[in-house]
Amino acid sequence: MSAANSPPLSPSHSISLFTQLTEKSGEFYSSKLLTKLIGPVAELGFEDVEASCKKALQLYGDLDSLKKHEASKRSSSKPEKRSYDIFSKINSVSKAQIKNHSLRFMTPEATEMSPRLSFMKFGLNSGRESESRDYEDVVSAEILNAPICDLCIIQSGEPVPDGFYRIYKTPGNRKASLNTGSGGNPIYMCIKKDVSGKAPAITSLIIIFPDRNENVPQGYSMVMRGKNACNINTGTSAERIYICYKKFAFGSPLIDVQPLFLSKGEEVPKSFNLLDKSPSGLMANLNYGTSGVDIFLSYKQNLLRLEYLL
Repeated sequence: MSAANSPPLSPSHSISLFTQLTEKSGEFYSSKLLTKLIGPVAELGFEDVEASCKKALQLYGDLDSLKKHEASKRSSSKPEKRSYDIFSKINSVSKAQIKNHSLRFMTPEATEMSPRLSFMKFGLNSGRESESRDYEDVVSAEILNAPICDLCIIQSGEPVPDGFYRIYKTPGNRKASLNTGSGGNPIYMCIKKDVSGKAPAITSLIIIFPDRNENVPQGYSMVMRGKNACNINTGTSAERIYICYKKFAFGSPLIDVQPLFLSKGEEVPKSFNLLDKSPSGLMANLNYGTSGVDIFLSYKQNLLRLEYLL
């Protein structure tokens, strides 16, 4: 039987293989990973895998984690049976996020996604997507395909404004802070969707560099954080960078916006366009002038009225 036709491994077999690999490659896999794994496997009753985890922790000399695990087992009552994916504790990716990724980026199989998502094969529904305001948890096609009618920026720790969704992850499952690695305050873009189709939609995005004589073009507005225009390089000594947008009731609406870490190897998703230049032809790197990763915006546009793009 070819590898392509092989049946999928069961959770217990996958965990066993993963644990064996961990034991053989101790320098590569940290004991921290095993401390996250040992509790769930014990709870699910995989005694042989739990024993392998204990052995690996002993090899690492992580006796504190072993003591905490044993103390936790003694103090806990019999757990109720639960069905969830152990690897979600490691990768923090839910089934809803995989579906969202597939719908937005046209990746029909989880195995075609980023390697960071490839562990997700046995499914978990933690209920997080029902409470989350992160756009990665949205699975409604109506919302995903609705026009974007507003944008804003929030700093890490600030609540997502009412009616908005936070763009929290990149296609590579990295945190989508717009100034990652720059030393500035972590900030995230938020989008508001109009499922009614009545609000004027955002039809164009640009990046401007005011310190190099680029100004807000007529008809455009700056993306705000609270009541002020948000400098993407906030918290750094680098030059100011602003994101601007234009609304037009009869134009072709933007339906998705996605930051990309191009210097980390992330590629423009299918059906997205890269916003790579400013109005005067400058590279539209949101981390320009800092030591952070190269971050560019990409967007998906519903081309309803091509004549308005001219």
